[in-house]
Amino acid sequence: MVEITIFVEGGNLNNRGANVPLREGFSKLLMSGLGTQNFKLNIDLRGPNKQTVKDFKNNPADILVLLDLDAPESERENRLVQFDLNDTPDKVFFMIQAMEAWILSQPDILEKYIAETYPKSGRKREDDNIKDDDILKNKRPQDIEKPDEKLHTLLGRYFYYEKNNTKKKPKYKSKITDGAMMLELLNVNELSNQFTDVKNLLNTIENAK
Repeated sequence: MVEITIFVEGGNLNNRGANVPLREGFSKLLMSGLGTQNFKLNIDLRGPNKQTVKDFKNNPADILVLLDLDAPESERENRLVQFDLNDTPDKVFFMIQAMEAWILSQPDILEKYIAETYPKSGRKREDDNIKDDDILKNKRPQDIEKPDEKLHTLLGRYFYYEKNNTKKKPKYKSKITDGAMMLELLNVNELSNQFTDVKNLLNTIENAK
């Protein structure tokens, strides 16, 4: 069995237990895109990007790293230089713009997420397709700035849940909680076709010895 460690930006370094859902979400998503199950993925959440980059540089060469780009795809090379990672580009992968852009690329999963998260919930504007919202229509998810904020807006705009007989707007709190649950609902093949770094990461894992 091939064992691969991926340092991932994100998580709570002061409460490792809180990272379990997100760690499992990344692992299940990536494993679903591999042609064989003869891999063990160690997803290690390392906190903010600077800490993640520092830990990656201080570890053996067989570690991979997955970072939020926090910018459009055109800034990828500049970010490699900024983080002084341009000497190991084949081990560095970016979530463009951030992990939440993956979710925006497959907005249909939001319905399932809401149904699974809130026992009493429903859909506002039932005849409207989320894909046609101004946030998403005719836009590449890689070009949508602050995708976490856009995801928060879409949840409140299209869904509600009931608590104490009052309708409330669902919120996107963080990638550690809500994001982790959404990760497991994504179709990794569609994701790989949409995001080059996802495809390259899966290929790198597949070709590891």
